[in-house]
Amino acid sequence: MRHGRSVARWAVLFCCVSLAGCPKGPERLMEDVASPSADEDARFTAAEKLARGIGHDEIHLPPTTTAEMLGVLEKEADGSDASRRARAYEALNEWAPHLPDTTAPLLYGGVDDSDAWARANAVAAAYRQFKTQPIFHEHEPQWNAALKHVIADLGAALRDPDPKVRARAAGLATDLESKAKDLVPALRALTQDPDHGVQAKALSALEQSGQERLLSVDEWISHCKSNDWQIRGPAGSALARIGADAVPRLTEIVRGDPDSDARDCAVWVLGLMGPAVSSVLPVLKNAAANDDSWSVRQDAASSVERVEGR
Repeated sequence: MRHGRSVARWAVLFCCVSLAGCPKGPERLMEDVASPSADEDARFTAAEKLARGIGHDEIHLPPTTTAEMLGVLEKEADGSDASRRARAYEALNEWAPHLPDTTAPLLYGGVDDSDAWARANAVAAAYRQFKTQPIFHEHEPQWNAALKHVIADLGAALRDPDPKVRARAAGLATDLESKAKDLVPALRALTQDPDHGVQAKALSALEQSGQERLLSVDEWISHCKSNDWQIRGPAGSALARIGADAVPRLTEIVRGDPDSDARDCAVWVLGLMGPAVSSVLPVLKNAAANDDSWSVRQDAASSVERVEGR
């Protein structure tokens, strides 16, 4: 019996982790945000949780509570505590699809924050607000002004001295496509960033935005040799998308490059291209049977099956 009561208590606690799980949860949080007698920590924590709930479309707030909540987050974002500023910007990022457009100047200013996490979160919030809110009609003056701010902040973040900020910005730049041509040189530079996490985000951004030809085949191959799958993955996908133009170089590598990692990359990418590269089957079959590297032989055998359509 005691065990049954214990399980029930844990079930209630588990239920109350999310706002939707406790019917009175949002009401209590709204009371904390609006109450002048609540301490600052309680009001801030309540505002964070409400922002998360709004961002995930779990709850909807009356205008008065929204104003109170925004006031709490704006105050924290402008405060002296770096960790609280970072938390405030992260909450605003969660809330971004529903934020009033009047918060845009606050978000734009966050790129100059002295704390790296605050800068990263502020840039993310400004970007997300711009991408998810139909505040302005595209190409109207306000829209162009907002785009200019977002691109400028992303550009600054891509060149930030802290790798956390560079990585966050590179991930955000993925789908701005033609609107972000000014960011391409900075993104390209980050493909050689000393931080592997930043490098991976930049490579993924170029590959996912269809700008894989900004790097040469040999540059992609150098990344494809990485032991880090977050780098190797987008490099292989980019080479496969380049397609026929990459085949001669990849075939040359399979036939005689002394670097087994390069050969392994080449046979794997040729396999990703499938039946479209059936002309290289003899080369792949030879690698599967005779390459000095066990890994190359295994990957070549798998690629033979893909190219044969099996």
